[in-house]
Amino acid sequence: VLGGVTAVFEMPNTNPLTTSEAALADKVRRATGRMHCDFAFWVGGTRDNAGDAGELERLPGAAGIKVFMGSST
Repeated sequence: VLGGVTAVFEMPNTNPLTTSEAALADKVRRATGRMHCDFAFWVGGTRDNAGDAGELERLPGAAGIKVFMGSST
């Protein structure tokens, strides 16, 4: 990456899913020191983590909460 502004945001429906604090922390850990631009990860909103959405979106490395309202990949 040379000059300009670049950022990478990963969607939550990748393998492994990003739907928990542990999954987000693992992805941030693996990206730190390897990315040559700004990065963040969308956390997937699910029935299981809906009550924690406010906390999840404020975690380091979280871009926010992504909720899929229909079928997805």
